[in-house]
Amino acid sequence: DPDYLDGLVEFFEAHYREVSPKRGGNPYKQAVLAALNITEELFRERDRNEELKANVRERCERIQELIQKIDPTRS
Repeated sequence: DPDYLDGLVEFFEAHYREVSPKRGGNPYKQAVLAALNITEELFRERDRNEELKANVRERCERIQELIQKIDPTRS
């Protein structure tokens, strides 16, 4: 999808511009640094997602325990 691809390009270019003033004029190094920043962001979001899923799982288990206490005949 061209719109999706445009969004990806804009996302990368924003990260690229973010690091460009910090790193001389070598476009290869800037691109690698931008890619590393995006990768770090991805990993942080994955960790956060896993924490959220674990939290939801724990809450669901707690709700099931409470339901069992209220009505032991329910499974």
